Amino acid sequence: MFTPADASYNNRAVYAQRPNQLKWIGNSDILMKVKDNEIITMMPDSKKEATFLTVDELNGFTKGEGINDLKRIPQLTWINEYQAYFYALGDNGINLNKIDIKKRTIDVLAPIPQDAENQNICNATMNVAYTIDNNLYVAKGNKQIQITDNPEGVVAGQRVRYQRRHLLVARRQTPRLLQHG
Repeated sequence: MFTPADASYNNRAVYAQRPNQLKWIGNSDILMKVKDNEIITMMPDSKKEATFLTVDELNGFTKGEGINDLKRIPQLTWINEYQAYFYALGDNGINLNKIDIKKRTIDVLAPIPQDAENQNICNATMNVAYTIDNNLYVAKGNKQIQITDNPEGVVAGQRVRYQRRHLLVARRQTPRLLQHG
């Protein structure tokens, strides 16, 4: 029988158990999940699991790269079977990093300022677009390029939310503007 806490989703013990970061590694037939600070790999048609990489091994890759020691396996996005990218804290903010499993290296692709928001990665170039305040920037390697220099009230690179009354005013004015245009 469910308790009121169970029925209101306040009891985590009744939640379905899902693997953390369950995903394919690149375009391979290998699945990965994160468990106890390890990347575990498995084949879909087999029940066998193997430890692929640990957080301690990842920290060994990062020495001298300006990346702080990782406390857990970061959220990985696989580029191919051997390379993935992830964000991690660095010496001067947040870094976009690329791990190469074959070479056993991690390279900083682009440092991102700590006050950056709305980050978006271009997979083809690994450049990162982001906003600070109302302006749009692009991180290309170690260069931070400011794209816009907007005055207060002009927003770039982020979703703008209007209050409903502003939309009603705009709808009423639009036909009149169209008639005189």
